[in-house]
Amino acid sequence: MIDKFFRYILFLISTLIIISIFYRLYTFGKFLEFSSHLYYLKYYLFSISVFLFSYLSKYLKKKLFISICVITTSILTTLYFFESFFSISEILKRGEDKRSIIKVYEDQKKIDDNVIITLPPTSFINKHYDLLPLSHKSNTLIIDCNELGYYAMNQSDKNGFNNDNSVWTKDVDYLIIGDSFTYGHCVLRKNNIASIISEQTGKNIINISMPGNGLLLNYATFREYFSKKKIKNIIWFINDNDFKNLNYELNDRNLIKYLHEENFFQDLKNKNKEINFIINDLFKKRFTRIKIIEFFLLKKTRFFITYRLKLLRNASFDKIDYSKKLQNSTDMIFKKLIKEVDSKTKIFMVYVPVKNKFLEKNYNSNFKNISKKIAYKHNFIFIDLDNIIINYENPLNLFSKYFPHYSEKGYKILSTYISNELKKH
Repeated sequence: MIDKFFRYILFLISTLIIISIFYRLYTFGKFLEFSSHLYYLKYYLFSISVFLFSYLSKYLKKKLFISICVITTSILTTLYFFESFFSISEILKRGEDKRSIIKVYEDQKKIDDNVIITLPPTSFINKHYDLLPLSHKSNTLIIDCNELGYYAMNQSDKNGFNNDNSVWTKDVDYLIIGDSFTYGHCVLRKNNIASIISEQTGKNIINISMPGNGLLLNYATFREYFSKKKIKNIIWFINDNDFKNLNYELNDRNLIKYLHEENFFQDLKNKNKEINFIINDLFKKRFTRIKIIEFFLLKKTRFFITYRLKLLRNASFDKIDYSKKLQNSTDMIFKKLIKEVDSKTKIFMVYVPVKNKFLEKNYNSNFKNISKKIAYKHNFIFIDLDNIIINYENPLNLFSKYFPHYSEKGYKILSTYISNELKKH
């Protein structure tokens, strides 16, 4: 009787997975697209495997089958315990706004249909799309993360960046390039580095930073939107993560072309319609899903496992030398950057320390020295934010409590220091 019960359960699981896949394909209008079916290939294979096992299990010895089922049940129970734990922990860390990001999206969509959850360029690396977006969906309300007790929401500009459209109608005093720290991840636009510096200096600043960007993504973005244009000043923000991200970026078939093909150009400024379509497509695949299916598929547990594995890879990466491949690629990026700007353009390189530096006793700070060497080699003006954080009474108070980014107070302190340094030049 027990063995039959387990067989029915396995059959039910495989059936539910297949139904959920077809439901999503049908709902999103992608039923006939092969690429969408390919995206779910791993789920097809898993469900078929479960189904076959449920059928073939009747040929196994009863004791063996029950043993397999008991072990499997124990493992699954443990995994779903962790899934519940991570779900509760996530809710507690959200501060005042306890809603999930999906719930925030659903609530906001009732007010304004033109809204989407953030999907930065890194989301599209090594995907099947012919075009690689380097910004958000244009002229759209972007729902960002919740690290400070509220969900940051900012309207993207006409090119999908975190600016007001008005900045594009004036001469550019400072062009800011960087990752999530410079983008202003999880804070309102008025509290990000670009806005504060603009307020303090009275200068027009365009911010083309995007969350998750490494050196190559930053260069590709510059080349698409500002190559061969007269720019007074460029502020390139850099941190330890950029070098690790570069290692990943070099494997993307589109990004690598920016490095090795002199005339490679996607013409993204004139392809907002195509970019928005691609972002919508991936958004539907990644975010629009039934919550019970999300739990059933152990989304948070799988993320935790992959995240930990990533940390281990990163930790090992820190222990090895800055590889020759990365050195050459980095050098090539900045040589290309210099060629594409006016000789009078001032380039600032700002080193931003990451939170782990103040959490880990044996944190490897080698990449700060690498950043400084890059700046001096190419005659960039180097601004080091490390000392201002280290000398603060409690550096961790300048960061979000549970997450890696700076708090509003932290961004304010960093921006004020940068503004003062810019005035000297």
